[in-house]
Amino acid sequence: MPAVVRSRASEERQYTSWDRARLSVVVPIGVIVAVAIVCIVVAVLSSAKRADEVAIEHETQLFSSGLRTYGERVLREVDSVASSQAAVHNIRGKFDPDWAKQRAGTWLETFFDHDYIFVFDGQDNPIYSLISRHSAEPTLLQSARPDLTSVLDYMRGRNPTMYDGIRLNPASLTEGGAQPQAAVIRRLLGRPAVVAAVAVGPVDGIPPALDSAAPIVLSVKFIDSEVLSGIAAQLQLTNLRKIDHDDSVPPGDFALELASPNGQTIARFAWTPKQPGAEIVNSVIPFIAVALAGFALLAAFVLRYMRRTAVAIAAGESRLRHLAMHDPLCGLPNRIFFGERLEAVIDEVRAGSS
Repeated sequence: MPAVVRSRASEERQYTSWDRARLSVVVPIGVIVAVAIVCIVVAVLSSAKRADEVAIEHETQLFSSGLRTYGERVLREVDSVASSQAAVHNIRGKFDPDWAKQRAGTWLETFFDHDYIFVFDGQDNPIYSLISRHSAEPTLLQSARPDLTSVLDYMRGRNPTMYDGIRLNPASLTEGGAQPQAAVIRRLLGRPAVVAAVAVGPVDGIPPALDSAAPIVLSVKFIDSEVLSGIAAQLQLTNLRKIDHDDSVPPGDFALELASPNGQTIARFAWTPKQPGAEIVNSVIPFIAVALAGFALLAAFVLRYMRRTAVAIAAGESRLRHLAMHDPLCGLPNRIFFGERLEAVIDEVRAGSS
């Protein structure tokens, strides 16, 4: 084999060894950095998803609390009428329809925007009703009566469970007895509503749990768009609305089904929840992109440096080999060169003769 060919083969072997050394260093580092970046991305996405879930849970609790607060407010408004001494005198004593109209019906409808106002006597017979400043039609009361029966039975102590509605106020300590007041969210005439009932009284000498024949002032406030707008403004819920059972929820919105203890669907609500996770991802993505770009730039610099180092080392080895095989004074080949050349010639002759 000629010396030039052997020299080139030696250089090729050197470059191959250096390429392998470079890969043995760069590839593990690249894999480690890539795995670290993937782990960071997965951690960020998981944290963002969890943040969105926590935000939805928090808003759901706020909305449930907002509905409960609203129902308790409706109950207090009815209680301000039914618990007065004037109500005991004009409803429980001798019924005065004019007083009931002015102080129960018109008062609750005008100042508190109640939708239906009813007054039932001790036998659950309606003795007064009002709907939007007009007397309620008998047919409408008959249609609403099945939905109101469970509330009246609960007030009378006949149905202490009332599983067909969501009870908003705690029951009295006496189980099975009459209740002085009740606030419940339930369906009424196919619509979700807050139903608040308060027994007229109290009367001295009669415990509330035994006062099962007291007249009852019952009011209905439908959970409509106006009510939801007020709750949304107070709780800062975006696009809060009531949806039907068959309505589809747009991507990004959250739907909440409000159900009674017996599993009956009362209403479905939807809103656009806050997405702190998206904000986290949007704020982190630029930094991840900069990190990736920095890693790519660093890898390019490392590869370039290693290539230059390999070339310099190869040139140094060639220089050392030349010095080892040539006389340093005259530059002529020395005995070592002669020995290697002789061995190469012998090998060539043997190869040719064979």
